[in-house]
Amino acid sequence: MNLIIKLLITSSIIYIADLLSPQINFSQFWQAIIIGAVYSLISFLGDILLLGRLSNITLTWINVIVSTTLIWSFSLFNTTSHITFSGSLFTGILLGFTEYLIHRSILANRRREII
Repeated sequence: MNLIIKLLITSSIIYIADLLSPQINFSQFWQAIIIGAVYSLISFLGDILLLGRLSNITLTWINVIVSTTLIWSFSLFNTTSHITFSGSLFTGILLGFTEYLIHRSILANRRREII
């Protein structure tokens, strides 16, 4: 999957989580974009290196852990945002669900290319 598409999807989900959950409050719109960009890059590299070697479920759980940790860590270093651990976990689960669907699509495309 194209890194740009992944960046758009990820940043959108993080921003939507900011709108939906009172436990996530970015003081500036660009903060969600920055987190989305960093997570997209990490996730993209993980997909390249690990997708196919690990099961989709395992890689999805790794994505949930990485995204939750990244979002919560961001809140520790940025005092203008208010993000609780449960808010970052909520966002991590949303991202994990999306990653699961993306992984299924990538794996299905790989199978079609082989056949």
